[in-house]
Amino acid sequence: MKKSIFYKIQTINKKNSISFFLYILIVFTQSNLSFSQYIKLFDFPGSPEGNTPYTCTLISDRTFLYGTTFIGGTNNMGMIFKILPDGSGYSKLLDFAGTSNGRSPQSSLFYDGTFLYGTTKYGGTNDIGTIFKILPDGSGYLKLLDFSEITNGRWPCSALISDGTFLFGLTVFGGLNNMGGIFKIKTDGTGFSKLIDFLGVANGNGGSGGLISDGTFLYGMTTSGGAFNMGTIFKYTSAPLPIKLISYTAQCINNTAELKWITATETNNDYFTIERSGNGVDYTILSIIKGTGNSNQIISYKWTDNSPLMGMNYYRLKQTDYNGNFEYLGLISLKTRTIKNDNIMIYPTITETNITIENSAFSEGLGCMVTIYNSDGRLVRQQLMQKEKMVIDISCFKKGIYLVNISNSKDFKTFKLIKE
Repeated sequence: MKKSIFYKIQTINKKNSISFFLYILIVFTQSNLSFSQYIKLFDFPGSPEGNTPYTCTLISDRTFLYGTTFIGGTNNMGMIFKILPDGSGYSKLLDFAGTSNGRSPQSSLFYDGTFLYGTTKYGGTNDIGTIFKILPDGSGYLKLLDFSEITNGRWPCSALISDGTFLFGLTVFGGLNNMGGIFKIKTDGTGFSKLIDFLGVANGNGGSGGLISDGTFLYGMTTSGGAFNMGTIFKYTSAPLPIKLISYTAQCINNTAELKWITATETNNDYFTIERSGNGVDYTILSIIKGTGNSNQIISYKWTDNSPLMGMNYYRLKQTDYNGNFEYLGLISLKTRTIKNDNIMIYPTITETNITIENSAFSEGLGCMVTIYNSDGRLVRQQLMQKEKMVIDISCFKKGIYLVNISNSKDFKTFKLIKE
């Protein structure tokens, strides 16, 4: 029989004669196990006291330990609890109920000295997750946000952190590309902002495991995406970016690669760097282009690679300010020549929901890179195609015209797509 239980273990530092307790949660599949110096604090009984504290790490306010369960409780939708470090004083603070306050929390709580903050994976108005706060005595519950797919994400399954003003977190899905992203929100529920939409190859897919901060950068991971579609490690600065980029595009002209980008504003912008890779992993610097410094006007830039690599080229745009801080603004893949078009197909090209891409050369071991741009030249989706046929859900795209670039080491083709 599987049971979830708390234990505490006493650790003794013989040199300094200091002892302390560690609190841990263990799931046992066997009974009658005996561990020296372990003390079982509580057995979860299911309804009405909770069941399955799923990926939840306990937190403390120096008096009580606080945590959540994924299911169980009065409504079998999970709950928030507290317990004293000696195992006494167990108390249920909240039963999740679905639409009104969320259901199934899958992350730890965050305590700012006054409120406990957390997320639920499901529930809320759209049943795709919520952000909430509650006082340590179980009163003062307030739902701060209902997640709503494209606008702000879906499934916030990682713990929140704070910089003293904003709470920061991750979503697994949703956002512009349905790959999740990074968000921030004030502790009163105002000021929500989606900081990053994950893109797949360029910056990862599916925020996982929570964020940490060193005071300057946020660090985290994605479960998939990246060059090998096996996940990424990233860092992100929450400081205002010195550049607001409108578009970043590339096209082949007479066996050269012409790169263009447009900025809406620039603040302390020293220079841009163009980096190129043939495999999407290892990059070399090709050129440095002087920035404008400070501007509130639209400015266009252009640079041409006169000797692109044979086959696929990945161009990365980097911006550096006067203080030496830098940020990668975009990644573009480009094939420098167009040959046989019959190996790669896309259908339908007018749709409201899905497109299907077929790569008949896959049997030769040739995967594809799929890159989709909107009519403004903005990159909206990028991912590797590692099988002969792939279906992409574009239901979250805005109505309009898109360009779909599909390429491998032998073929390159651009399709026009109309999203109805």
